[in-house]
Amino acid sequence: MPMKRSGYFPLAAVWMSLGTFAGAHSVRAMQAAPRMVLLNMSFYGRGANSIEPGDSGLAGQSGSLLRRELSRYQGLDLVDSSTVAAVVAREERNGDPCNTIACAVDVARQLNAKWVVTSKMSKASDLIWSMFGQLIEVSTGRILTDQEVELKGVSKVIAPQGAESLARRIAKAAGLGSGSSAQDSASAPTAAQLDVTQVRARLTASTEDKPADFSGMDLSRLDLHGVDFRRASLIKTRLASANLAGANLFTCDLTDAVLTGADLTGANLDGTILRRANFRDAKLAHASLFATIVEEADLSGADLSDTRIIGYLKKAKLTNAHLQGANIGADPGNQSMGVMRAAFVGADLSGADFSGANLFKVDFSYANLAGANLSHTNITNADLISTDFTGADLTGADLSKSDITGAIFTRARGVRQIKGLDQTRGRDKATFDEHME
Repeated sequence: MPMKRSGYFPLAAVWMSLGTFAGAHSVRAMQAAPRMVLLNMSFYGRGANSIEPGDSGLAGQSGSLLRRELSRYQGLDLVDSSTVAAVVAREERNGDPCNTIACAVDVARQLNAKWVVTSKMSKASDLIWSMFGQLIEVSTGRILTDQEVELKGVSKVIAPQGAESLARRIAKAAGLGSGSSAQDSASAPTAAQLDVTQVRARLTASTEDKPADFSGMDLSRLDLHGVDFRRASLIKTRLASANLAGANLFTCDLTDAVLTGADLTGANLDGTILRRANFRDAKLAHASLFATIVEEADLSGADLSDTRIIGYLKKAKLTNAHLQGANIGADPGNQSMGVMRAAFVGADLSGADFSGANLFKVDFSYANLAGANLSHTNITNADLISTDFTGADLTGADLSKSDITGAIFTRARGVRQIKGLDQTRGRDKATFDEHME
């Protein structure tokens, strides 16, 4: 009987083909799965604004979540934590902590592992955390991948998402397969089988330890208004033209999701991950995007009027977006936990309408605001370093105490009506027309 290229041999088949050598060969087959050692996750809080009770414990909980996620990958022998702890304890008998790559590799060699994983969790503020993970090849001591997952939101909620993301990246670097069992994959309904009732049933069956997973599914054009998707995985999910008005998407992961033309009026997207998501022409009026990661997302032509936005929008695309009356100003009430503000560093905001918006302390550094409407906006205390305002309307905008070093105001309208221009920093390094309008 031909051998399978991966997985374990059925015991009966081995007996039939190998006779009396069945036991020895099946043992070798079971040992074929590569071993991985996962060391305890450490906590780093030196750069934090404040350390609260339970912060270090969160790293331990996150380490357990990382172990759970890695254990789901097929073809991997993950050494149990008690066995690892016993070897680490022997290494630390002289009082030196096992916190170096050399020690990690030594522990893994004693356990005949192919890889060892080290990880840590760091805190910048109560709403800003990072999770780090290294996959090390034991035979050479070489770091195969060094990953960082940025987390923004309520720590106990975002930790499971961070652990899942970190596990996925480590597994990919190790060349492991899917984290779902073959049985789960076979029984999972396809995207075409899901209707609104089935979506709600999945959400009802979800738990805190196992949130609903709609990754890669097609939920386009479904009426999902007011539905509670809290903490669900919507990675690469298609929600084009779906009705999500008033929906709760708190701390969901919408990385690479497609929501073109979707209606998210009044939706809660606080703490969500929207990296590279496509929101072209979507409706997000009166929605909330607090502590949201919108990096490289496409919101061209989207309606974000009267929306609350505090998040990370680096390299996001908002060409011709509607942001009239949007509240994008930093929240003074959260400054003790770090500067919670909107960062549009390197974003394309050309042609966007910000008229009447609150842009207090916004970071528009290196952003393209050519042709944008910024009339009567509050842009005080902002970072406008090398921002391109070519042809923009700045009539009545307030730039008091903002840094405009390297900013370009060529052909901008209403420059003479800008408030607080004499109070800006770096004005001598900004570019203006010789005869300002």
